[in-house]
Amino acid sequence: MPSTFDPVHAAAHGYTLEDWHDVSDNPEWTDEDFARARPLREAMPSLYEAIRQELEQRRLTSASSPRSSR
Repeated sequence: MPSTFDPVHAAAHGYTLEDWHDVSDNPEWTDEDFARARPLREAMPSLYEAIRQELEQRRLTSASSPRSSR
């Protein structure tokens, strides 16, 4: 995402200036924030597993579909 609001980019990606303001007040992470952070696998195991399964299914589907040699 751009660091300043770009109305052309926003229109192309479906968000408004109001949306931009709603999400742009996130503070930078501190050393303490990083120290408390946990991997997704530990923090949200069911979400991690659902994502892992979806990616595995996509990989298997992609591997079985024919590809051009070009």
